[in-house]
Amino acid sequence: MKKIEVRIFSSQNLNEKWYVYLYTDGKIIKKIYKGLNLGQTFEERMFKAEVLKATLEKEISGGWNPKAKKNIVKYNLHEALEFGLEKKKSTLSAGSFKEYSITVGLLKTYCTKLGYDKLNINDCDRFHIKTLLDAAKNEREWSARNYNKVLRNISSIFAELVEWEIISSSPTRDIRAIKESENGQYDLMTESEHQKVFSHLKDLHLNYYIFCSVVYYMGIRPGELVKLKCSDVILEKEVIVVSSKNSKNNKTRVVPIIGTIKTLIKNFDLSNADYYLFGANTSSRTPGLVENYFCPNPFQVKRKYPTDLWRRIVIKDLKVNKKLYSLKHKGGSDKLKAGLDLKAVSSIFGHSSEKITEIYANFINDIRFDEAKKINLKEY
Repeated sequence: MKKIEVRIFSSQNLNEKWYVYLYTDGKIIKKIYKGLNLGQTFEERMFKAEVLKATLEKEISGGWNPKAKKNIVKYNLHEALEFGLEKKKSTLSAGSFKEYSITVGLLKTYCTKLGYDKLNINDCDRFHIKTLLDAAKNEREWSARNYNKVLRNISSIFAELVEWEIISSSPTRDIRAIKESENGQYDLMTESEHQKVFSHLKDLHLNYYIFCSVVYYMGIRPGELVKLKCSDVILEKEVIVVSSKNSKNNKTRVVPIIGTIKTLIKNFDLSNADYYLFGANTSSRTPGLVENYFCPNPFQVKRKYPTDLWRRIVIKDLKVNKKLYSLKHKGGSDKLKAGLDLKAVSSIFGHSSEKITEIYANFINDIRFDEAKKINLKEY
């Protein structure tokens, strides 16, 4: 095979489309655009183009023949998902790549359950992927929001497989997203449901009750809470520091210790700064609700454990069909109703803008309407 060169077509005019192309024997054999034109500046586009160029050169040196009509390698569904994830990696942040990896791992699990793990990727169609998604949704009780997020991620993975000519078209192309509710995709508890749940948790397991209370009162996400250490609690200043490495948006924020948390958190032994605030006393298993769990301990609680407990205790046993994460949103709504301004709530939550807070702060429109009713305008 004659040598294939990888070149970049660039222009100072950002309105003109950029692409990376494969060149041999005096002609272009393939153009690849692959998100280059999403860059807003010359430097950003050039960086993306250089990354794509280096990736293509590595593939060619490894034996890939872009002139071949079909890829020689035959992938089963498991292998294809891993291949697509690896190709997607260069365009993702570390956090997004982790999210995509979870999606691929989840789909592989259900592939095995349904016997699709050995299915040739070229024989995979809409039916197979829709069946996988429906099985996961039903078993894991996904909201519409979660279902749609997984669908978007897996569609991107299949788009990579199309781009790299592993498949000719994506089997997700005709799968419809589920209509999401308009209140931020989280139904909030009623006051009676909230009282019922917290009273039960307080009697059942005090430490897990404290964990859930921090989500409600302080707006710290469950995924952030399991990473906190005792050193992040500064009692004299009555704050908890969520560092950039532990926060969802990679930014450090300081959250005031409010409500009943001031008293509850003081019952913890915070003397060992390296212990996890809501930790486990073992790394080898996921125990039941034992006494010395969800309190200062040397091992981190698995991220899914608090959610699994909530699903079992609250949703299945108490028949209150509201998500653990909805506590955070109810806390935001209740703070706004109590008079805390939107900017303060947004800061506590760690949102990049107040618009995000407004999405699921259910009382914000009611508050604004009430204020509007008090306005006296001049008659004309």
